[in-house]
Amino acid sequence: MCYLLSVFPKGKANRTNIVLGITTEDLKQKTRITKDTANQINKLLHRHNLSKKYNVIVLHNHLAKRLNEIIRIYTEAQSLKLTEADEIRVFRKMAKKLNAKFFVFGVSKLKSSTITM
Repeated sequence: MCYLLSVFPKGKANRTNIVLGITTEDLKQKTRITKDTANQINKLLHRHNLSKKYNVIVLHNHLAKRLNEIIRIYTEAQSLKLTEADEIRVFRKMAKKLNAKFFVFGVSKLKSSTITM
């Protein structure tokens, strides 16, 4: 039996975190995103001597879905100019726990191509 924790990981206190919250359809896609995107960001950070200041966190699918929903609700509250809404507090609390200033989020879907002749 597999239990999914609904708690975001705590970010490192001495680094600013870049959070990748990309939802995928399967584990193979998640591995690709982790290897491709996260490793490329880490290489860029090392190349520019920023690896001691920044850290990349890749969220699991269930947490990425929660992140996407929190950010969607947060942007709606911001567009309605609700500065003290609970939705904004939830986002700020999450960002503070993750110690994150940058979020990369979205949904990755594999498109199947069919060739007909």
